[in-house]
Amino acid sequence: MDKLDVPTIPEGYALTLGFACLLDICSSVELNILAEPADPDQDSTELHKAMITSSWCGALASLSLLLEARSVTPYVLIVTVN
Repeated sequence: MDKLDVPTIPEGYALTLGFACLLDICSSVELNILAEPADPDQDSTELHKAMITSSWCGALASLSLLLEARSVTPYVLIVTVN
C-alpha cells in the first residue's frame, strides 16, 4: 500500500460505531438514574423523568434508522455480545 492510498473502511463499520454510541448513551442515562444522589435529602425523581423524556425520542429515532439498514443485524449482535 502506498502512502497516498486511502485505507478502506470495513463494511458495516459505521453501523457498528453508530450502534455502539447509541448503547453508550443509553447506558450513561441508566447510570445517572441508578446512581445515588449527591444530596440524600433532595428528591431527584423529576430530574430522572426529565432525562428520560428528553432522551427517549432521539434514542428511538436513532435506533429505528440503524435497524432500517439491511446489514445491521449481524453487526448489532456483535456489538451487543462484546
